[in-house]
Amino acid sequence: MNFYLDLIINAYKEKKRLKELKKDFESALIQYAENHKVRKLQIGTGPNKLTGWFNTDILPTNEGIYHLDASKPFSIKDESFDYIFSEHQIEHLTYNEALDMLKECYRILKPKGKMRIITPDIEIIISLKIPDKTDIQKEYIKWHIENFFPEIAANRDIFVINNAFSGFGHRFLYDFSTLKEILSKAGFINIVRMTYGHSNDDNLKGIDWRASDKMTSFTGLCVEAEKK
Repeated sequence: MNFYLDLIINAYKEKKRLKELKKDFESALIQYAENHKVRKLQIGTGPNKLTGWFNTDILPTNEGIYHLDASKPFSIKDESFDYIFSEHQIEHLTYNEALDMLKECYRILKPKGKMRIITPDIEIIISLKIPDKTDIQKEYIKWHIENFFPEIAANRDIFVINNAFSGFGHRFLYDFSTLKEILSKAGFINIVRMTYGHSNDDNLKGIDWRASDKMTSFTGLCVEAEKK
């Protein structure tokens, strides 16, 4: 009896918590829109809270970051934002969830609005298995093993590849052509590959959290796209 009562109580608490988070989100969004002519949304902020951006995350950990579950419809009006940025977030969704998210991103962007996405590049990850590895590949494998599999004696590339696919809560990994395709399905145009830390748009420069770290940026796939 107590088991079922606990389930009911916990479900009630979770529902109340989500209701409070939604209220905080909506209130903060109104205030942000009133104070920013150029409106910029970050999805999956993590520790990378950006000044001038409306920072969101499914699990907000700091003040000024608001709850947004990117796998569900956004409580945001059409054509509300000029820019959207998402770094190492889309791979935590299934392909279909990601498509729904990108459609929502397209919906809330203003015409000519831009989105910047960074996610692990499956081609770089798979290439770690080649026999004749480059120096950077060897360095990355060594770094990855030391940080995530210290119990493994040798620098085993297979552990690194498997961890990229099944570790960190990853659900689906992309190469450029697949990411370009899903962005196109969502309606985006002018889809181009960029390098870490660089953009042709000043509003998207210098915002990548991992850009300053050689190892965490090594597998990154950076793409920008535009709304018609």
